[in-house]
Amino acid sequence: ENSVGPPIEEIIQLQVETAPQLLQKPPAVTEAHLNQTTSIAFKCLSTPKPVIHLFRNDVEIQLTDEHYEIVTNPTDLTSY
Repeated sequence: ENSVGPPIEEIIQLQVETAPQLLQKPPAVTEAHLNQTTSIAFKCLSTPKPVIHLFRNDVEIQLTDEHYEIVTNPTDLTSY
């Protein structure tokens, strides 16, 4: 102790954000047929979870959660 009083303890959570690091690049071109499922496989390290943008002829494709899914490996905390 000192003349100011007892020490104060605080528990905090720190989240460090980093730019995504590609471990496995996706293919430059992926073909998808109407009403069929396709996959674009890649791996990256990222904190927080990455935001995915897809483009066709340099125009972003507007996606909703019902049209795509990011599959993660639960054993890799920051690997997607």
